[in-house]
Amino acid sequence: MKDKIRGIITGVAIGDALGMPVESLSPETIQKYFKWISEYEAPNKKTKCFHNLKKGQWTDDTQLTLAIGESIVENKGINYEDIAKRHVDVFLNGRRGWGRATRLGVQKLLDGYKWWASGDKQAAGNAPPMKIAPIGILYGLNIINKIQMISICTNISQMTHCDPRAIIAATIQAYLIGFCVKYNYFDDHEIYKLSHELEGDILCDDSISRMFIFPNIKKMTDGDIREYYGAGPFVNESLPFTYSMIIKYKDDPEECLEHIINQGGDSDTNASMAGAILGALHGYSKFPLKWKNGLENKRRLLKLADNLLKLEEK
Repeated sequence: MKDKIRGIITGVAIGDALGMPVESLSPETIQKYFKWISEYEAPNKKTKCFHNLKKGQWTDDTQLTLAIGESIVENKGINYEDIAKRHVDVFLNGRRGWGRATRLGVQKLLDGYKWWASGDKQAAGNAPPMKIAPIGILYGLNIINKIQMISICTNISQMTHCDPRAIIAATIQAYLIGFCVKYNYFDDHEIYKLSHELEGDILCDDSISRMFIFPNIKKMTDGDIREYYGAGPFVNESLPFTYSMIIKYKDDPEECLEHIINQGGDSDTNASMAGAILGALHGYSKFPLKWKNGLENKRRLLKLADNLLKLEEK
C-alpha cells in the first residue's frame, strides 16, 4: 500500500513536471522544438510556456495537491478553512501557472469571501480534479466513505469552481484514484456509472455521462483521440481525453504519460491526473528512475504520501 500512495502523490508531480514545458502547445509544435518528450525538459524560449522554471519543476497541479494533502495531515482530517488558507498562501508566495478561475476564487478569499462563496458558477476548468488526489487516497484507504468523498470534493471544488461539471470531474477523479487503490484495476465502466449517478444529484441532464461513453479507444491513434475529445483545460475535453489515453496505455505508466504529454493541450494537468491514477494502479516503483531522481522536492512529496498513509492507522 505504501508503494501505491507514494505512486499517487509522486505521479501527480511527475506528470506535471513532464508536461510543464509543453503546456498549451500543439503536437506539431512539440515535435518541432522537442521531438518527443520522454524526460524532464526546460521550457524552450521560443514557446510561451513557463520560461522561469527549470526541468523537473512542477506547477499549480502539484502546488495545490500539496496544499490539500498537507492540510489533511496537519489537521488529521478535513479543515476547509485551513485548505482555503493554504490556497491563499500559495497564491501569495510563488504560484506557478494558475488558471483564471483559481486566481479569481483565491482573490475573493483574500477579499474576505468565505470559502463556500468564493467560486465562479461558470468555471468548468480542470483545476478541481487536478488537485484532488489526497481525497482519492482517503477514499482508497477507507478513511472516508463514498458519500463523504462526494461531499468533500464538492466543497473543495466550490472554493474556486462552482460549475457542476467541474465538481463532478473532481469527484470522478478522486473516486477513480480510490477505486484503483482498492481494486487494482482501471474500469472505464465505473467512470460512466459514477458520472451518471452524480448527475442525478447535481444536474438535471446527462451532459457529463455522455462524455464517458468511450468509442473503441484501442483502435484509435493518439491523434484520433485528441481530435475526438480535444485536450484543453475544460473538463469536457481534459477528462475524457486523459481517461481514454489511460484505457489505451494503462499497462505501462511510462508509455502512457509520454503519449499524453506529446499530444499537447493542457499537457501538465492531463499528465498529472493520469500520473495519480497510474500511481494508484502500479505504484511508485514502476515509474522510471530518471523521472523519480530528477523530480523537484521529491522528499516533500514522499513525506506527504507516507503521512497520509499513517492516517489509516489512527
